[in-house]
Amino acid sequence: APPPPAIAALLALNDPRTSRDCVDHIASIGPQPPLYVHREAEIEGRSPFRRTKVRLLAPEEDTSVYYGRLSPHTLALMDPDEAGAAMAAATLTPPVGVSQKDFADLIKFRSSGMSSNLLQIDKAANNSSVVIELEWEGWILLLPGDAEEKSWAIMDRKGLLRPAHFLKVSHHGSVNGTPPEVYEKVLPEVAPDDRARIAVVSTFNGSYPGVPNADTLTALSTRATLYDTRTLEPGRSFDFEFEA
Repeated sequence: APPPPAIAALLALNDPRTSRDCVDHIASIGPQPPLYVHREAEIEGRSPFRRTKVRLLAPEEDTSVYYGRLSPHTLALMDPDEAGAAMAAATLTPPVGVSQKDFADLIKFRSSGMSSNLLQIDKAANNSSVVIELEWEGWILLLPGDAEEKSWAIMDRKGLLRPAHFLKVSHHGSVNGTPPEVYEKVLPEVAPDDRARIAVVSTFNGSYPGVPNADTLTALSTRATLYDTRTLEPGRSFDFEFEA
């Protein structure tokens, strides 16, 4: 039986062969081989922009820090009936001496392992995003890719986050991409200067469940002018100018 749609989507998003194809395609576009970087990588002199400071805020060199605990009993197992296992537990007869509730909890625990592990792998892939900060003529532009909670937490713990004038909203506007505790770090309620503040989200309705998150976008729109790609006609783009 085919896996449930949510499981199939996570498997497709994290298919190593597809990821390899994407990497190979991107590597073939430019004349130079790709440069794989981490927060402590030496990038001095590599920026093509004049009068611009470039900071790498993430990922960490050891990307294992982004993985949560995986459930070993389901690391290599997918029950084809996984989607209905929890529901079916209510109709199964538990062994003698085991309560119906405890038996149902056990079935639910075993059936949730694969999806939980896939979510952990998906989050780790997002958290290994390269996070770039550009500073030009006093303007701070923050480009966090698809960074999620763990990546933000590590950047914050290391004192790397500061108020920005331009924010590319992480992970298509998901609540994981910009957790509430990040708002005050990168778009504080009281702006540090009188320059315009802009947040841009690249997203599309129905791509993933709960993405974009309406509350996240509403909160960001109270702190910056929010530009949403859903308002663009096909083939159009946003243009931004920053005065020197």
